[in-house]
Amino acid sequence: MSLTKVCFEVTTFHGLGKSWIGRILAPVFAFPLLFLFRMFFELDSNIFYWTVLALSVLIFVMVTLVLRMPDFNRSSIVLDETVGIMVSFIMIPFKFKLMLFGYILFFIINFLRYPLFKSFLG
Repeated sequence: MSLTKVCFEVTTFHGLGKSWIGRILAPVFAFPLLFLFRMFFELDSNIFYWTVLALSVLIFVMVTLVLRMPDFNRSSIVLDETVGIMVSFIMIPFKFKLMLFGYILFFIINFLRYPLFKSFLG
């Protein structure tokens, strides 16, 4: 299996991003990762910062490789939404109502960003 194909499988969560329900469910995978990152942060903040840096570079490279694929639908990439949830929630307390409200608010803003910023971007 080629490196580009592996990157495609990771960034689309094995094709989960091809459906509209998959784009909503994929960021749920961010919450277990948040628990793991919080554990790293509590152990040693340097490990946390280096892990975040390494993952950021890895994700950037993977998405760049996938975007160079011919005949590829960009909307099927869901890894960016998962990372967006992780960045938004990294220091929020783990309370169910707060997390649910933030998750819903994230998708409302994500859904409305194109109509809101279309006038600014042209």
